[in-house]
Amino acid sequence: LLAFLADPELERSIATDVASAEGALADGRYKNACVMAGSAMEALLLWAVQRRKPTDHAIAFKAA
Repeated sequence: LLAFLADPELERSIATDVASAEGALADGRYKNACVMAGSAMEALLLWAVQRRKPTDHAIAFKAA
């Protein structure tokens, strides 16, 4: 599912969050589902940001 991460520990952690979100959604626990899905998204976004060079961040901030 998340093999592109190339970090088995991070992949397991995010997969656990996704599974928790899916289980909560199936049980009708919508707030829990949103929190766990948000956790998975936050981890993926942080992973993506950390892959960039500081100069990439500076260019993006300047452009924004």
